[in-house]
Amino acid sequence: MQRVWVPPQAARAPGQAKLKEGAPPDPGAPAREGYWREVRNTPPRPRPPPAPEPGRWSLADFVQHMTLIYEAEYKPKGLKEPHISCIGYQINKEGGEFLNGLARRYKGQYRLVRRLR
Repeated sequence: MQRVWVPPQAARAPGQAKLKEGAPPDPGAPAREGYWREVRNTPPRPRPPPAPEPGRWSLADFVQHMTLIYEAEYKPKGLKEPHISCIGYQINKEGGEFLNGLARRYKGQYRLVRRLR
């Protein structure tokens, strides 16, 4: 636990807050003194492995990155590999092949949506 100082706040006169439609009028707020507050120290969340260099990722790059994340986060907890399903909307042939390969690799489904009705 860690102690943190919360600074005092000045009083707010009635009617200074923005009104919303159908809301009752603002009654104002009294001044508030500063006070100490206990804050729980939580450990930082685990970070996944760094991503490959920015730019175009091949399917092999993406699978390699997902494998690193799986080995670092899922496997120690006894979890299975994630299932990834993909939807391609107004996508070119190369993008469709990428999403289809990704879905196939991770036991998901791929669906191409040409247009919305």
